[in-house]
Amino acid sequence: MIKVSAITIEKLKNNKLRNELPSIYELKEVIENNGWHNHESVFHHTIEVLKYLDKMLANQSQKVKSALLNRIDKNTRKQILILACIFHDLGKKETLIKNQGQTACPNHERISAQKFMRLSNKIELSNRERNRVSKIIRLHSKHHIILGDAINSQNPKLIERFLNRKNKFEGMDLEVVLLSTADTGVSYLKKTSPKEYRFRMNYYKRILNTF
Repeated sequence: MIKVSAITIEKLKNNKLRNELPSIYELKEVIENNGWHNHESVFHHTIEVLKYLDKMLANQSQKVKSALLNRIDKNTRKQILILACIFHDLGKKETLIKNQGQTACPNHERISAQKFMRLSNKIELSNRERNRVSKIIRLHSKHHIILGDAINSQNPKLIERFLNRKNKFEGMDLEVVLLSTADTGVSYLKKTSPKEYRFRMNYYKRILNTF
């Protein structure tokens, strides 16, 4: 059994967890190319999200930092968030579709959550913690989709309506918002569509200020 605290960025980068978590290293061969990824492996993207998340958490409010230090059972909410970040795109190997040089991974969130649950018996987690990680993974694209709908319809009022019913939306857990922010923060969208990138990042900033 692997302790959650033993799964670190450095160990992942240096292939120290290859025997324990081989499915993570298989993502080195899964290459994405679209508005969000520039011929980038899912493994590289995962490492970049982890690095961005680490920097982002250092700049959060004391209230957010304190919330993430609370334990669920054996592990803190921050540890659970990091674990969800590591596995959030695990299902892209099975869902990758190529079309004229562009890629998409439809429904990868659900597959990622399912794959995580199957391998989670290798990690020291309570059942409640396993379910929490799975939920964060499953919901991490909810905000991407809502923002995409608002951008495509050119109707920013959709965002206001959504924010006004914040407490009724399943994807508004702090950990989901943080992962979605980091996922967007490292995306190639910053170069392919800077205006959209700023719109999305400002949206996350507004939500995080409410916690």
